[in-house]
Parts: sequence; C-alpha cells; structure tokens
Amino acid sequence: MSYSKKKIICIETIEQLETLSSIDLNKLNIDTVYITSDTINEDNEKIFTNLNKLTENNINIGIRLSRLGTDEQSIKSFFYDIKDAQLNKKPKSNALLYNSIMVRNIDQLSFASSLLKKITNSNFKFNKEECKFTICIDWSLNVYNNETRKFLISNLNNYISEERIKFTYNLEQNTNELKLLDMDELVFYGYVPVMATSNCILKSTDKCIYPDRNYDDIELYENDNIFTAAHTYIIDRKKEKVNVKTYCKFCYNQIFNPEPIFLCDMRDELSKINYEYERYDFTFEDGQSMIKILVNEERPHKFTRGHIKRGID
Repeated sequence: MSYSKKKIICIETIEQLETLSSIDLNKLNIDTVYITSDTINEDNEKIFTNLNKLTENNINIGIRLSRLGTDEQSIKSFFYDIKDAQLNKKPKSNALLYNSIMVRNIDQLSFASSLLKKITNSNFKFNKEECKFTICIDWSLNVYNNETRKFLISNLNNYISEERIKFTYNLEQNTNELKLLDMDELVFYGYVPVMATSNCILKSTDKCIYPDRNYDDIELYENDNIFTAAHTYIIDRKKEKVNVKTYCKFCYNQIFNPEPIFLCDMRDELSKINYEYERYDFTFEDGQSMIKILVNEERPHKFTRGHIKRGID
C-alpha cells in the first residue's frame, strides 16, 4: 500500500515507540514522529535506542510539548541544542537533536518567541541550510482563519523563516471551511481531549499514583514511561466509558472523547483541503492497535468523523 501524503505520528508510550521501530516506516511514508515531553524521557537508554532506529530510516524526530503549562525547559533544550549544533559544539551524552517542536498553547508560543529573540539578539542567526528545524502550531491553538495564521507567524518569522512554521488544521470546522485555509497537517486519527484539568482525577479521589514529587530522589528509569502516566476512565450520563489519562510530570489529566477521529477512508472527499501531512495522534493505544490503524487502516469498532462534516455546532 502506498501513500501520496506524508504522515506525522504523535506517541506517548514506549510500546508505541517500539512498535514504530519494528514496522516498515518507508512504506508508510512517515515524515516525523513526535514524542510527548510529559510522558517520555528521551535520556532513557531504551527510548534513545528506538529513536535512533527511526533516524536511521530518515524519520524526523520531534518533541510535542505538554498540553498545559509553558514547558520552558523543553523549549530551551530544543532551541539551544539547535544553536549548539550549528556552532558545531559537542552534544551531551545520549543527546538527540530534535528537528521539530510542537507548540500546544499560547504561553508556549510566547515563551518560544521571547527565547528566539534573546538567542538571535546575541549576534547569532539560525542558518536554514545548515540547521533545519520546524515549529508546529498545534490544533489546540484554534487557528480558524488565515489572518490568525499570519499573526502567529509574525511573532516568529523575525527570527526564523516562515517556511519553518507549520500549522495543524483545527478540529471544529467542516470540509468547506477548511478548504479556505492554508495549513499543513490534518488529523486523520486520534482520541481528542475534550477537557484538560490541573486537578488530577486520581489525586482528587485520594489515589495519587505518584505521591512523592521529588523526581531527583526517585528511580524513574524502572518505569516504562519515565514520567508516570495512568489510563483510567469515568462513566458519563449515557453510561459511556470516557477515557482519562493522567500526566504526572506536570500533575494534570485530560478527558478524551470516547470515540477516536478516523478519516483514513475519506481521502477522496478530503482532497479539496490543502493539507500536506496526515496526522495520527496515539495516546493509550497498544502496539497492535497502532498497526491496525497505521498499516491496515482498519476502522475502529466505534469512531467519529469529528466536525469534518458538520462544522462548529
């Protein structure tokens, strides 16, 4: 099976990463794999080894920032590592040079813009030929029109070229509305978070799985996910199980739509939208479920088309 569009993959667990490392990535036309900053620590040897397998297959590696909070350390590490690489400075042991960063809220975008200004004001300029990288503006920033896109670009392109700034189509407009926009990524699969809360659902019920917040004193590397994350659920008024995932590094959780978006069988209908990449967001799926979606494009038992047909209600 061949694909005309490149794929963007977002993952949150080591099992998902190991699954990607075990399949024919070139056949799937994968461009970039993002690991999420608040569930995976790339300094772990197992993660480092599997990420290297991806880079050996010419797959770009990106860091997807936390949904909540500024995530300043991840942003600093990304841009200063890019700068050091351009200056031919020796990277730290087990360092991976990410070439993409996904910004997920306005605080992160503001901090990234301020940091870029600080870096480029110190007699330094990013060289697009020597050191290529991409900043992706996620759908969670709700870019509904091209004017908003231009405004966000204006906050960044004084320091980097516009071609390095990519946008994900928002999830609330229909096909006719999206075709008027000039974006880059369209979400083809993924459970969509309907709410993010800073009061963890497990902690609130007196069942915190990570009571000691002093990470320096904990043997984190014993865990599959270095920063503990738990998958649980709540029951809604219709007796549906609603997925919840906790993110212990920043102590928050996300509540997800019980049915994932699935658009893999709608490519002809979606061809009127000007997108370059198909995006796949994996959260609590196991490896076998990933293969069913990525390789076999098997429709889930229950799924939703999102707003692609109905737009904003």
